[in-house]
Amino acid sequence: VLRPSAVVAFVARHRRLAALRGLDVARPRVAFHWTQERNFEGIARDGLKVPDGAGVAVAHGSSFGLGVYVSPDFRYGKELFAYGAQAAFMCLSLPGRQHFGKPSDAAAMEGYDSVVGREGQRGVDEWVFFRQDQLLPCFLVDELGLILAREAAQAAMKVLHQPWPDGQPCAEAAQDGTEALEVPASTSGSGRWQRRREVQAVDAPEHCREHCQGPLAGRRWTNRAEPKKKK
Repeated sequence: VLRPSAVVAFVARHRRLAALRGLDVARPRVAFHWTQERNFEGIARDGLKVPDGAGVAVAHGSSFGLGVYVSPDFRYGKELFAYGAQAAFMCLSLPGRQHFGKPSDAAAMEGYDSVVGREGQRGVDEWVFFRQDQLLPCFLVDELGLILAREAAQAAMKVLHQPWPDGQPCAEAAQDGTEALEVPASTSGSGRWQRRREVQAVDAPEHCREHCQGPLAGRRWTNRAEPKKKK
């Protein structure tokens, strides 16, 4: 479910966070977002959006502020928020410096990049993000694909999270209306999302390939692991 413009925006946010907080604090982390199936297409097309009270409504409350709620635990949220869905969005995230508990007001978030909190006795952290470019949905993953997807995410983080040469990755593609990847269609007549074998890949935008510097320049991104070729 990777979109080229979202990748560029996420990389640019990571570099800004690294410059502000240091490389260790800016380290990307894997997080999961559970939602009902009817929301899959919109998230794959537009990403995870912060509720604004107009186009994006609050679905399950806002205990720790008005933002996008995810968790580093794959199981967290399935029982309460999946409504029968068997897959969650695996994201790369940029939690940065985290504020514990709900901030009292906007001023309390000064110097922090996200919120970490716990609901009741669940014993599992949930993270709240207030910027869309802090979350990069990478895979729609079920339990069978979790290990491979996590390995792919870890490989991407290893490439991203290292010192860059002078110059920042360009951010124009995040604002230029770059066409998103086509949302994968269901393979069944019921319209439900299914596990897929097909590969969708896309080159980075041309102007980004020309101007971006660093480990990700010119790389080719795909939203599915490529199947092995039969001999």
